[in-house]
Amino acid sequence: MLDGRVTGYHWPEWLHNAWHVAHGRWDRMSPFRKPLHGYFVGMLGEVSGYADSAVFVSSASAAVMVLSAGLLARVLGGPWAGGLAAATIGFVPLVANAAHWGTGYPMLAAATGAALATSALFAAKPTRSTLLLALGATIWALASEDRGALVLPWVGAMGWMGGRKVRWSPLVWLLVAATVTSVPPTIDHVLGHRAPFALSSEEKRQSQKEVVIRWLRIEPAPQMVATCAPIQQQDTLEPDFFTTDCAQAVLAYNSTTIAPKATFFSLGALALALGVWTVGGRRRHRWLVWLGLGTGGTAWVLFAAATPMPHRYILQFVVPLAVVVPVALGRVGQLVGGRMLGWVASACLCLTAGITTWSTDPHDRDGLWQRTRGDWSEPVWSDHAELVRRNVPADESVLDCADHGINSALLPDNVVGPAPFLTPDAGFCRDWVADPTRFGAARRWVAVSTTDGLFDSGRKETLYVNQLVAETAGWTKVGAVPGFELWVRDP
Repeated sequence: MLDGRVTGYHWPEWLHNAWHVAHGRWDRMSPFRKPLHGYFVGMLGEVSGYADSAVFVSSASAAVMVLSAGLLARVLGGPWAGGLAAATIGFVPLVANAAHWGTGYPMLAAATGAALATSALFAAKPTRSTLLLALGATIWALASEDRGALVLPWVGAMGWMGGRKVRWSPLVWLLVAATVTSVPPTIDHVLGHRAPFALSSEEKRQSQKEVVIRWLRIEPAPQMVATCAPIQQQDTLEPDFFTTDCAQAVLAYNSTTIAPKATFFSLGALALALGVWTVGGRRRHRWLVWLGLGTGGTAWVLFAAATPMPHRYILQFVVPLAVVVPVALGRVGQLVGGRMLGWVASACLCLTAGITTWSTDPHDRDGLWQRTRGDWSEPVWSDHAELVRRNVPADESVLDCADHGINSALLPDNVVGPAPFLTPDAGFCRDWVADPTRFGAARRWVAVSTTDGLFDSGRKETLYVNQLVAETAGWTKVGAVPGFELWVRDP
């Protein structure tokens, strides 16, 4: 339901960035993130509101993930494998959570899944239609984020296998290669993600080192943290890092702890299923699965050895992880006998596995941590934004001095000045409340926290804006909920 409730890691920054993409403010856009997600959110958000627009994009992405998992498993393991994969990926709490995120990670996960599924479909049934589907999905993945490049080994292998079955002109493949290499950077360029407004690939890599070292220090995995203690920030994401004991510990942690929790099935089921992928089916179809296992496994090892994966990173791998067990069960069913007998065996295996895993619930799918994994912000932030939305006319200015993402949640309305604020500092909040003339005579609003203050770096003190506004003449309290107040200053 589109009710203005948005979550996800630093979602106010993503919505703020979307506004700048939509308004062509290239100098204010994120230099790190690609702008395609911001473009979609911004274009829709100008009509429906940015919070609802972001949730719509993420919800549509979650739906694409379900369809992609079903298609990928159907191609590799048969119809019952496809049904089981589509059903069980919908039971993964992380996927349900991601449908409400205001960030670009769900779209990246959807594009990744779509690229894997459609390229596998092309390998199995190479036609011009399936080629166009795979080409479009691959471009989508590459244009979403730099991590979309992880699909290239798989897509390349599937393209090679499908291409062996058709006698198309070399010009077709030259055009495909040119499209894949030229269209994503063209999208970036057209949307303003280019020098001097965007970081280079090397600058992004250096920036990402800070994120990697933080996770190496804070992840709740004592053995891995101890193994990685000698690693320094400058050592991460370098070729030599992947030969260290730390990289091996990170790979083991991601593979045995993080990945299973992003699936419906247990670690034991995933490990056993991977061993079954290479059996069953016709010889040509076995090659399809082997290539998928090899290229997908290579991409996993490279990324999973680089950094401990938080929820937003593992989401990109949810679709390929969702098909591991279903494909294995489908291939075992194919070993039983002919088409009808194999179909019945696959049905029995998939239904039994689904019902059994649902009953055993290996990952506590209804647990609080699973249900809120990746939310980042407190649920009351949405309540605060709704209180403001109900009371403040869309064309009047409101400043969020509670730092609860309200200015982003209200976009495109209630913008202060020529461009929206992401997080106003204490000094600006002080002037907004106390200066009667600086901001003109129009009515203005302020949202404040009654429990937390803002640190004023200029005065080296914490400013409690709720106390300041209560002591300043001309302000009237309009609404309040525990921990939060909304005030207005009339002309």
